[in-house]
Amino acid sequence: MAKMTDNLLPQPFRALAPYLDWALPTERERAAKERGSTIEAVRAFYDAMAPQLEAIIAYLDKTPFGTMPPENQRLLNMALALVEISNLVELYKRPEKMNMVPAERFVPYE
Repeated sequence: MAKMTDNLLPQPFRALAPYLDWALPTERERAAKERGSTIEAVRAFYDAMAPQLEAIIAYLDKTPFGTMPPENQRLLNMALALVEISNLVELYKRPEKMNMVPAERFVPYE
């Protein structure tokens, strides 16, 4: 029996389905997800995604940006989330170090 999440990511990356909650469409939403997560949850996401990043980029590079199907867009959003949390995992290792200035003070250009 197929799971409901089976078609939410491209076939080669369906093992990443447990981390679909990181596939948020905006940087602001991804930053809120990071701030609202434990360091253990951030680390688990990082550990699952990081080894596949090169394969993800190669896979997504085959699809023109403006014609990306929803499952590819979710994968791209997850890859963006990985890049955005990488400093926390690789450099700071403690969430309180990353949140010294509230993210809400920064206004994104849209």
